[in-house]
Amino acid sequence: MEGGCIVYSSNFLGNSPHSMVVWHAGMQYSIRISPDTLVGTGFHSTYEQLRAKLNQKAENGLPLHSPFKFIEDLQQLVWKACTSVSEAYANRKPREPANLQCYIQPLTIHIALAKDARAKGGVGARIIGDISSNYPWDTSRAAQTNNHITNSYSWDIAPARKQDLELGPTVQMIQGSELFIAQNSANAGPMQQVQTATGTQYFFKPRMDCKAPEFDREVSLLGAIIKYGLNKKLKVSPFKGLVVLENSLVVGMLFEWLKGWPLAEHPELSNPRFHKRWQEQVGATVNELHQHKIVWGDVNVHNIFIDANADAWVIDFGGNYNIQFVDKELKETYEGDLQGLRRIFDEWIPVTGKQ
Repeated sequence: MEGGCIVYSSNFLGNSPHSMVVWHAGMQYSIRISPDTLVGTGFHSTYEQLRAKLNQKAENGLPLHSPFKFIEDLQQLVWKACTSVSEAYANRKPREPANLQCYIQPLTIHIALAKDARAKGGVGARIIGDISSNYPWDTSRAAQTNNHITNSYSWDIAPARKQDLELGPTVQMIQGSELFIAQNSANAGPMQQVQTATGTQYFFKPRMDCKAPEFDREVSLLGAIIKYGLNKKLKVSPFKGLVVLENSLVVGMLFEWLKGWPLAEHPELSNPRFHKRWQEQVGATVNELHQHKIVWGDVNVHNIFIDANADAWVIDFGGNYNIQFVDKELKETYEGDLQGLRRIFDEWIPVTGKQ
């Protein structure tokens, strides 16, 4: 959006209330929109017209319009209605979050749109109290600095208790307050390049609400890989440990930073001299994993990583499947892993590498 705003999430479809979460000038804004309470305003007319275009379907049942423009227009409409609040709370000298903890749990203003005859479109923003957490055992959101500012989670991050994850005994816990956002990654999204105070780089992968089962599966399998010592002999996701907040909740995984490219983006993809090497490396890794009853899962060309030495790594153990490489009925099975490898190295690379 305009003006240095970053939309973390927005939902303008389905049942009311709708919502939008925005980062702007050092603050996060959690915005609630209840269309039924705004009927009769110019804002409501425009809002519903844009929503109607989002919902229009062609005869084949597919969306009639590309949704991106209308979603962006809705985001702009809602944010402009929040001008009075955002200007009052904006940090005039905003700083990037001091550490990963602050990035994940920024100060958050909770507001709702309401009728206001003085505002353009007849709708303005009013401050409301905190919206209850989706995680009743998480009391951190109740620790308010006043009755409408909390440290709420950004990017729909879904914290988990350690006891709810299948953790190996040697899995390390790393404090989010000891990690810092890399300067070139500050606005990149929930998955981040982070670093320690001494400059060591890592990759942070958060536990997102929409991907929580995949996150939990990956934690379990990475724990098994460490248990069997496979992390010391195989080129698999270089798992460092779990990232926890001051409240001891797990919010993500930390991996050593690999330099290179996903197979799908490798600049030497058209060079056949590497193909057999990568096929043998990945095949040997998957075979060793299978011997220890570990199924890779989501076999695809983005989950094979080629490092700076042209060696192939197997990454991402979140499971699921990519229909281009694995049939649905073989999802998260030994057979699915092998099918995915055949389709990548016997079918996809020979065709794509020639393009």
